[in-house]
Amino acid sequence: HKLPELCRDRTELLDMRISFLLFFVLITQTLAIYQNEVGILDWKLESVGRVDSAFFFDDRIIVATNSNIISSLHLPTGNIQWKQLLPQDRSINFMTQKKNKIAIVSKEGRFLSVWRETDGAQIWENLGLEGAAHSADSLFAQFLETSDLIAFVLSDSIQLRSSSDGRLIWSKNLRGEAQTLVEIDRNILSIEKRKKEDGVVVEIEGFKIESGDSISFKSAIKDVTFSDIFVLGPHIITLDSSRTLLSVYEIRHDSLTFVSKSAVSSVLEGEREISGFLSSKTSTSFLVRTSSSRIGCISLQSTTLKGIHVFHPQDKVEYASFEANEQEYIAQIQIKQDQTDILLLNVLSQNLYSVPSTSAISSKQNGFVHKFFVGGKDKYLIVTEDHGLTLLNKKGEVRWHRDEGVASIDLVQFVDLPPDQSQLTSLDRQFHETEHGFFLLKFIHRVQSQIHQLKDKVDAFAKSWEELEWGKVFRDEKGGQGKDRLGFQKLIVGVSSSSCSIFGLHSFTGSLLWKKHVPCTSSSDSSDFRAVSLYQLRSSVHFPPLSAVLFNDRHGQGSKVFVFNPLDGEEMETIINPYPILQSLLLPETDSSFTKLMLLIDSNLQGHVIPSSTEADSIFAANVKNIFFYLTSSSEVVGYRFDLTKKAVQHWKLDLAGPLISQQKVVTELKAIASVLPGERVQSAVRILGNRSVEAKYLNPNLLALAATSSNVAQSQHSVLDLYLIDSVTGQMLHHGLYKDVHGPVHLLASENWVALHFWNQDAMKFQFSILELSESQVLWNRTRVSAFELEKPVVREQAYFFHSAVKAIGITTTARGITSKHILVVTPEEQLIGIHKKFLDPRRPPKEKFTEDDAEEGLVPYSHFLTLPLDSYLSYNNTISGVRGLITAAARVESTTLVLAFGVDLFLVRVAPSGTYDLLNPDFSYEMLILTVVILVVATVVAS
Repeated sequence: HKLPELCRDRTELLDMRISFLLFFVLITQTLAIYQNEVGILDWKLESVGRVDSAFFFDDRIIVATNSNIISSLHLPTGNIQWKQLLPQDRSINFMTQKKNKIAIVSKEGRFLSVWRETDGAQIWENLGLEGAAHSADSLFAQFLETSDLIAFVLSDSIQLRSSSDGRLIWSKNLRGEAQTLVEIDRNILSIEKRKKEDGVVVEIEGFKIESGDSISFKSAIKDVTFSDIFVLGPHIITLDSSRTLLSVYEIRHDSLTFVSKSAVSSVLEGEREISGFLSSKTSTSFLVRTSSSRIGCISLQSTTLKGIHVFHPQDKVEYASFEANEQEYIAQIQIKQDQTDILLLNVLSQNLYSVPSTSAISSKQNGFVHKFFVGGKDKYLIVTEDHGLTLLNKKGEVRWHRDEGVASIDLVQFVDLPPDQSQLTSLDRQFHETEHGFFLLKFIHRVQSQIHQLKDKVDAFAKSWEELEWGKVFRDEKGGQGKDRLGFQKLIVGVSSSSCSIFGLHSFTGSLLWKKHVPCTSSSDSSDFRAVSLYQLRSSVHFPPLSAVLFNDRHGQGSKVFVFNPLDGEEMETIINPYPILQSLLLPETDSSFTKLMLLIDSNLQGHVIPSSTEADSIFAANVKNIFFYLTSSSEVVGYRFDLTKKAVQHWKLDLAGPLISQQKVVTELKAIASVLPGERVQSAVRILGNRSVEAKYLNPNLLALAATSSNVAQSQHSVLDLYLIDSVTGQMLHHGLYKDVHGPVHLLASENWVALHFWNQDAMKFQFSILELSESQVLWNRTRVSAFELEKPVVREQAYFFHSAVKAIGITTTARGITSKHILVVTPEEQLIGIHKKFLDPRRPPKEKFTEDDAEEGLVPYSHFLTLPLDSYLSYNNTISGVRGLITAAARVESTTLVLAFGVDLFLVRVAPSGTYDLLNPDFSYEMLILTVVILVVATVVAS
């Protein structure tokens, strides 16, 4: 009779255990960001990159970009509706559309895919042709008009697939390089061009759509050599070897027949030769480039060719074609120094119209035109050299603009904002001397200035009373332009080499404050510059602040330094150098104008100082013996110093291959390099252990970490990773570690007295983090100075952890005084930003069975071979940061907080507090209750007295 009660008790016990389990699971899920906190401590700036292809739909524009992105932009506003990012190695070669389907050819023809334009969902994806990559010029896709099929042309082959599911219908090899496909009577005709030494030969192959069987085709120009050909609907236009004669051939069901022949001089008045065909065309007209660099529009009327118009372009122009109201148009766009002009040519009426010029786009601000797309008489989409994307209407007015150059930023720097105008006025009011030196007037002036300061404080407090949220004190809705008291408001300066632009963004809102286009190419010579370094020469304390970008010519023909004001992008100076730069350094010394010196080392290892002045040269000469630098290659690292002639000489050398490896067939490659951040703040030179003893940190600002892989080609062995820790001044080897069965990518990070290493462990089939901590053998309490030539080798302690993911970028948090614990920042391939507390990557973590009270007092965590992270380690929570290329951090004025910026196609900034916001009040702190309590205490004190 006790059995039912026993069962009931066990059932209740089981229910209780399940309830407790669900309770703890739910508690664990709350370790994340709250919904009302989204966007308060972070912001995200989404981009798509430079647009290379675009198609207009009813309310959207589908674009494909150089950042491997397919995206939909809202036509009225330009906002991103959806965005799909392809893998990094899958560049988009071609895009086409039919109804609501988008076809993409990527990675040189290795991948074929079809997407839905309404929501960006991928319908299907298949491999194209395996093996060697194909030329991007010979890859295209074409939807068939009479069926639900799509043809992919990959160089010398053709595939016919179902556009609904990607099912392969048939595949054939081609004799030549296909230019286009013509669909006639349930047959596909491939118009091909086979290159010869003296020109091209036209090949035409026919296939049945249902079966892929070849059909016989008679060609009137078989084995005839031409300079070039152009396909216009069912016609082929040929240009003879002398480039003076145009012929028209008509494509029929099973033959190619001759139609007409015309001399260039009779078609285009004043022209004798044609240098080539342009890609823009309508159903009845096409464009040619003449030998005199003019652009002629030729129309095929019945069986003859007739010249419609001759354009006289200046500089770079682009053309596009479109149809509107049963009329065909050719549009020409030309971006001039101070405006943009668009001309419209009606092919049928031969009338020429002009869209009103706009000054919103100019070659000075945006560079020349890169691409031009037209969606009708009221929709002109312009892509400029700075990767800007602008939509104009028929009146030449800007409907919307996107600065897509931000998506290609390579170099980033945080710049402190200067005090705002009210602070400057207050200081000037307080310290401004009066005209008369009478002390009484000075005393009255001082009292008046302090009264004004008190009034300013009261006004600022009243203004911020309705906005007492954390981090939003003393700013307006758009973010103040001056320095705030918490140090959250900074200026982000980003440089993009591919768009030749410099950007200034506000760190609080992500809004673009200014943009400066710096031409990277020159029409007078073949120079092609890319940005390699970004430095701040003068801080915002001394107005105006100065920053400098170093540009190197890609062909090694020279370099230039662009000096500008980071607050507004104003150009201060451009220095052209006839020599390329091997290395650049920012020296800590300043001249009389508080400007730091920038040292450039040219290809002859000669040093040059920026700014170029007698004072700067004398400062460099006085410190030349204390300047050291290094250069790296794939297999060696060489350290240099300067002699008295300001020429660099070799000081030390590290051969990464080594004497034993160099005698074997081993490939050695430098994979990663890391050094301690210059000027990094360290709170303590010792580490206090749990037993109350101290351990001296090995703090060497010249610490250099190198990771190189070596693989034996003959024996096909797995790679071996060598980790070198060296002193970059003396070249002394501080530590050498060896890791077997390692695969990349390899990432290195150095900070204070430790080095973190991330790689793929082939033996364990897991990603691995190795952490090395360097300490001194004894504590030298009486040491007053540290020299790289006197430091002994450190004691190295190492521990390894398995990690759940690969790493795309790695960084470290920095604070104003170095007191706050650090977070190691990583970006995963899933485009997530993760912050790993340094205590989880500590080589002193003891095994669980040996964990003591002293370890707990020291703040250690029991060792676990797998690195498990709490849920709040995901700093980007549900945000996907597309195409991340790097991380950069900056310290706020409050010690607890770091500004972290992940930059790539998207920009994501978040404020991180590794040890909590111990020096800030909580967002829900009740100021009203505090004031009420103080008032009550004051009243009670007065009454009691």
